[in-house]
Amino acid sequence: MPLVEILIGTLGAPLAKLLLKNYLEDPAEAIGLSLIDLAKKKIEGRLEQRAVQRQFEDLGDKIAAQLASVLRETDDVAVESIAHELSKALDGHLSSEFFLTHDLDPARLAVELRRVHPLPKGQFSAAEEQLYDRALVEIARYVVEIVSKLPKFEVTSIKVSLQRLTHIGDIVEETAKSVRQIENWVRKQESDTENQGYETEYRLAVGRTLDYVELFGADLSMESKRQSLSVAYVSLNLESSTGRGEEEGSESFPVKAVLDSMSPDAGRLLIRGEAGSGKSTLFRWTAIEASKGIRLPVPRIGKLIFDETNVSDLWQAKIPFLIRLRDCKGGKLPPPDDFPEMIAKELGEPPSNWVRQVLRAGRGLVLLDGIDEIPNLHRETARREIEAVVQAYPASYFLVSTRPEAIPEGWLAGLDFREARVNPMSDLDRERFIDKWHEAVAEQLERMGRSGKQLPELAAELKRQLLENPPVARLATNPLLCAMICALHRDRSQKLPESQSELCEALCEVLLHRREWEGGLDLSSFPEPYRCLTYPQKRAIVREIAHYMILNGESSITLDRAREKVADALRSLSEQSEEDAEVVCQALVERSGMLRETKPGHIDFIHNTFKEYLAADAFVDSKDAGFIARQALEDPVWQRVALFAVATRRRGFADELIERILKTGSGTRFWKTIGSESTRERQLLALRCKAAALFVAPELEEKLQTIAETLFPPQGMDDAEALATAGDAFVALLGYRTDLKAHEAAACVRALRLIGTQRARSTLEEYIDDRRDSVVSELAQALNPLLLPGIQVRVEAGLRLAPWIASQVSDLSPLLELDDLQSLDIAGTQAWDFSSLSRLMHLEQLDLSNTRLVDLSPLSNLRRLQKLDLSETQVSDISVLSGIRDLQILYLGGTKVSDLSPLSSLSGLEILVLRETQVSDLSPLSGLLGLRDLNLSGTQVMDLSPLSGLDGLRWLNLSGTRVSDLSPLSALSSLERIVVDSGVSVPFNLKAKVV
Repeated sequence: MPLVEILIGTLGAPLAKLLLKNYLEDPAEAIGLSLIDLAKKKIEGRLEQRAVQRQFEDLGDKIAAQLASVLRETDDVAVESIAHELSKALDGHLSSEFFLTHDLDPARLAVELRRVHPLPKGQFSAAEEQLYDRALVEIARYVVEIVSKLPKFEVTSIKVSLQRLTHIGDIVEETAKSVRQIENWVRKQESDTENQGYETEYRLAVGRTLDYVELFGADLSMESKRQSLSVAYVSLNLESSTGRGEEEGSESFPVKAVLDSMSPDAGRLLIRGEAGSGKSTLFRWTAIEASKGIRLPVPRIGKLIFDETNVSDLWQAKIPFLIRLRDCKGGKLPPPDDFPEMIAKELGEPPSNWVRQVLRAGRGLVLLDGIDEIPNLHRETARREIEAVVQAYPASYFLVSTRPEAIPEGWLAGLDFREARVNPMSDLDRERFIDKWHEAVAEQLERMGRSGKQLPELAAELKRQLLENPPVARLATNPLLCAMICALHRDRSQKLPESQSELCEALCEVLLHRREWEGGLDLSSFPEPYRCLTYPQKRAIVREIAHYMILNGESSITLDRAREKVADALRSLSEQSEEDAEVVCQALVERSGMLRETKPGHIDFIHNTFKEYLAADAFVDSKDAGFIARQALEDPVWQRVALFAVATRRRGFADELIERILKTGSGTRFWKTIGSESTRERQLLALRCKAAALFVAPELEEKLQTIAETLFPPQGMDDAEALATAGDAFVALLGYRTDLKAHEAAACVRALRLIGTQRARSTLEEYIDDRRDSVVSELAQALNPLLLPGIQVRVEAGLRLAPWIASQVSDLSPLLELDDLQSLDIAGTQAWDFSSLSRLMHLEQLDLSNTRLVDLSPLSNLRRLQKLDLSETQVSDISVLSGIRDLQILYLGGTKVSDLSPLSSLSGLEILVLRETQVSDLSPLSGLLGLRDLNLSGTQVMDLSPLSGLDGLRWLNLSGTRVSDLSPLSALSSLERIVVDSGVSVPFNLKAKVV
């Protein structure tokens, strides 16, 4: 009997039982009970019982099948006996309570399984005992990954609960791939067995802990309000300074390109971004990507991209340590040995001195998120702490994030930190974000048994409305505000908010109140003191907490202090008792969606924007205009509070605050660090306040208009973004002039694209012939890059478009104006329509990787193509390629291709990349005698016999496949290198060629 069938027959049922017990939250032992018996304890209907049984049987069988790679049959190991012992360890001895009390820790689960059923003494060899232990570790990883993703079981909504289980089986395949990749990577980097085990568990824990995106305001259940970050993330662009003197400016780069530029000589980066710009999301994404390690080697045109000598320098090769600076009291960093605890406290202490060894060897990627979250009083302490850890471990990489105003430029320059800033989303980025948000909500609704079919139409309508409403579209250049707009557009039957304050107020009501009362939730389980609160009362309570936190520079507060603030608020509310403070505070954290418990005993706001908005309202009620002005000029983090405060309906307050900003800034500590720029900075802040204010006196408005005219042209992107808030009023001052320096022209373009009106767009076209890099880079965020002469020159030369340029291409029709193109590299373009390609019949090389291409029919006329790259597209049907007989190089990695039969006629094919596809049958390749390099990594291939006659084959990658036997390759004397995973049976004559 095949090994897989043995494992399924032996381990499938006990694995299914263990998972079902945890899903049903059944703490009792289940020895002897069948799956259907377990289901009967919580589920009444026979059909529902059978459905649950089938779902979990499938899960158990899939996990058991994956164990075949660990439990391979060898001469000195009785695998079937080991499988029976594993079955006894799994069968009913662990309760769901174990998972609740041990924080989903695979290592502790493996130890517990070993404790409840140790191998009988004297009956097994040392090799078998070692295999038993290894299998328990592997089982624990799968079980923990699945338990962490199981949706909440609701006995009152069985059909909904079953619907949520529909896609859970996919997690087994995803986990298997992730575990294999990480294990292979760790073995390459770490020789110590104990360190290997911990590093593997830590890397997996990073993904489990950080892989989420909050879906603000979505009408979802509590456990479904997050979406996988690795699926939903829309990559941001960063901008950094370029050039010197008159040509000084900035260029935009995708985040990954900036991270890829990190090296042992340039491994430190400070990233600035406005509130809600995605800094924390970016850091979590970076940590997740690094935690996966790198699958090596990766073939490209017959050779390796990386070799073993420099791969460890890549940021993806590092071990990520994410530290939220809001959790660092007084600006003091935790000692290095405690770094892992900030993400994966459930793993316990790492091996002795492991973290320091990792950092000393340059294998660490330390992500310090949120300098602005540290009170101004303690930021200098934080700087000294960062200096100490960087100097102690200079070979590791360090990333730091902050809001732009929190620290002056060059704050970490003495430690060789480069600086970059998060770029406001372009129109195309915004549309991609809107599509992703609605796709994420639709997917979660489908998993909950509810229809999400209307979401694509809703996304299209929102994009149309934003094009017609530039003031609101300007808000949507920020990922957080764009998500909020998506939520409210859906919640309000497609009515858009008109200002950031209205946006925040509407979402406060959704999160604090309407989500509960209109979402169909059973309110009887809510505590009575909380249930009877009105929205204004809840808002007043949360506002009290926000006011205290802003006033005291706190990023988070203890639950005890929060209860005190709740009691203060209740005391001021009629018919409410301060004695209810504890139950109300707890309910706000558990139910509202506005507050969250970040670590035991501490809470904060789900985003600082809500805290600043509510606190500003409290300061306005106290008539504290002078106080806000002083704080905003002393610590620019307070500028957000000022911008919310001026949006009040209280007449005269905005005037007073703006006047105080203009008059009282020169003597403050922060502006002294800026020097001669203080007046300009204060004036820009005053203009931003005017744009946010509901009421400004005519004489003050006239005064600000005169000031604004002296600020053109903008001197940088901060200027541009501040001036853009005025809308059309200053478009005439942003027109093209021949005397503009590069950074001034780029800033004018930024301002015009953010203003977004028809008049601004027309003015933008005056810059279209400017070929200076920083200007072209900014123009590409506003116009189709293929319309720009500076870009057309690169395309005609057959050069690859920079990723940040290509990502902004949405329409390929300008290519038709470029005659006789032979090579076209437009990887990463976001066009939907590729029909223009059909008329470029001279093409010999075409790169369409990382595009939205699905249909290959536009390529049918490209008979001269010799090289084609379709990597990371949505292509599945490649039948068109059968007619392109001159193809020599073909990349299909990361596509949905499974059927290779169209390639059987491509006798000239020399290089073929099929990595991470669903390909399993290689028989169509059996006649391709010219094939030299073949990458099958991560495919479903098991049988290599179709390759046995390919005498020209030199390089073959089989890593991450199900291949267990290389004997079909024995006769291929041309083979120079084969990449396989450990445990594959290798004929003697091929051993020297295996990597």
